[in-house]
Amino acid sequence: MKNDDNLILESIKKIKQDLHAVENKLNFATDPILIDSYIYELKALHMRHKFYMKLCKKNKINFI
Repeated sequence: MKNDDNLILESIKKIKQDLHAVENKLNFATDPILIDSYIYELKALHMRHKFYMKLCKKNKINFI
């Protein structure tokens, strides 16, 4: 596997960890401003995940 492929896979792994962390924060948030910020953060992470998944498909990177 190429180094670039490893970077892509590591980015996806980090994004998944970040998604989990933000989802947990959102579940316990009570302040409307924090709730909004977590929702926007989740949306950004989902878009970043989508970008890297497209890179995987384009570069024919297989992962579990």
